[in-house]
Amino acid sequence: MIMNFKVWALMQGKLLPDTDEEILRNLNSKKWDNTKAFDAMKFKVDYQKEKFPIQFTDNMFNILNCGGLYIYGRDKNLRPIVICDIKKLMESKDLFGSNSSDLINVCIFMLEWMEHFMFIEGRVENFILIVDCKGIGVFGAPYLVFKQVMNVL
Repeated sequence: MIMNFKVWALMQGKLLPDTDEEILRNLNSKKWDNTKAFDAMKFKVDYQKEKFPIQFTDNMFNILNCGGLYIYGRDKNLRPIVICDIKKLMESKDLFGSNSSDLINVCIFMLEWMEHFMFIEGRVENFILIVDCKGIGVFGAPYLVFKQVMNVL
């Protein structure tokens, strides 16, 4: 599959900056559609060029300190556990308001931190995400913010 994708990309005149593991992950997530997988990889590279390195702001520190998003530890299979407490995030919504770029940057920071310090290089790794919606009603849920966070995670 990877070789077929590389041949397809060369025939299209597209450059592949990612590793075989990244190509396989994107192909699998996009249901083996070459165009969608390449677009996802291109989006990631473009986003990283634009946003990295992430500059921490006071709002980002406050979001981390509010307890709405944190790494709990590991499960019995040694996968990192990430807790997303929607109620605490909504209580601190004044920190990011309608612009959730700080919240998304915190999510990216946490994922990069986990990749660097908690994952083993050369292994396919995953993590557990627990979304705590206690105290949030169906109509009061912040669907737009939740969707943006889930797209990053």
